[in-house]
Amino acid sequence: MHNWEFMEWTENIDHGTTTKGFPFYQVGISGWNAEGPSPNKEQLIRIRTVKNNLSITTHIDYLHPDARFNLNARRLAKEITFYLEDSFRDEFSRT
Repeated sequence: MHNWEFMEWTENIDHGTTTKGFPFYQVGISGWNAEGPSPNKEQLIRIRTVKNNLSITTHIDYLHPDARFNLNARRLAKEITFYLEDSFRDEFSRT
């Protein structure tokens, strides 16, 4: 199993609308090791949260096969999921 020394959210939170017109937020998690002169970042996970008429759904795509079994990556994905879902819940409470 592959491990990464460092992991972080992608720099931007992507947002837009789905093909059905529902708003979404999308964030990625990348990981890298500090070995060598230029560490290569790898995309590990993509998290997409969509708000439809009645609910908020989150989809987690594991882009690297070992990311699913890495506890730090899963912990960070869970943290991001709560953050994205809360941002939509704040919008629900304002409407």
